[in-house]
Amino acid sequence: MDVCVNPFIRNDDQIQLILDNVPSMHEKWVKDDPVSIQEIILQVLRTHPDDYFVTPSHAKLRPRRMCMRGQRLLEDPALFESFVNRSYKATARTQ
Repeated sequence: MDVCVNPFIRNDDQIQLILDNVPSMHEKWVKDDPVSIQEIILQVLRTHPDDYFVTPSHAKLRPRRMCMRGQRLLEDPALFESFVNRSYKATARTQ
């Protein structure tokens, strides 16, 4: 499942959150607030702990993408924080 926070697409004080392959939650507007975004991502990870989650590509980071099982991200606060930070698109054209 791909998780992507897109700060380049806005609707007033909300930004776009894209959750590819997440049933009933493909695309939604979320408050541009780190706590709100973390809560939604936590909810998805708790609902799908055995699925793999992937961040957008980031040319300046190694590895470029982060891919981990939901349960692993829930168990390690540092990994979860890194995952959330990497979920933000680096540029408007990032895949």
